[in-house]
Amino acid sequence: MHVYTSTSQAAGGPDELAATAIEALTPLEREQSKGFSEKRLREFALGRLLARRCLQDAGAQSSSREGIGIGPDRGPQWPDGIVGSISHCPGAFAAIVGHNASLAGIGIDVEAQQEISPGILEAVLRSDEGHDDALVKFSAKESLYKLWAPIMGQWLDFSEASVRLVECSEQLSGHRAGEIEYTLHTEEPTPEVFSRVKGLWLAGPDLVATAAWINA
Repeated sequence: MHVYTSTSQAAGGPDELAATAIEALTPLEREQSKGFSEKRLREFALGRLLARRCLQDAGAQSSSREGIGIGPDRGPQWPDGIVGSISHCPGAFAAIVGHNASLAGIGIDVEAQQEISPGILEAVLRSDEGHDDALVKFSAKESLYKLWAPIMGQWLDFSEASVRLVECSEQLSGHRAGEIEYTLHTEEPTPEVFSRVKGLWLAGPDLVATAAWINA
């Protein structure tokens, strides 16, 4: 897998980095981002910039030059043979790609540390999940959806998955981390491939990051 991350403290500051990313958009990306608000364009351009660097690291030079379009589910349209994911939140951006010979799919999510309102908690978490580490669980479900949607071509509701966080006993420089165990509660039988979902989470003073993936 190939990963790039960036924060608003990157060299040159957020405005310069965003301007560089917008200037670097490929013709395909520029065409598909027409009509975006300034905020949405900055997010789109920064995410695509990181993702193209991942493609270059993965040896997909021609695909990197063509750019990463927008798929039917509004997620990134990855080149043939590639799976990946992009995420952003205030202060951070992340992208990851891998070859489908080793990965069936992957989803990542980053969130700025924050309190989740009671109304959102009720919409996101099932009654059997508890409200502890709510932001991490929310992020874990976002990662699972980004894994699910490209494979299944359909929506996955928050109530159709439950999350159990298994915390690592080792401290990582003030960060908590561990594995994610997912249980799906879809009405239709869950495809066998999703019985092999793996997940990781990381929570620090400023950010939460999660990933969900399936090995090929």
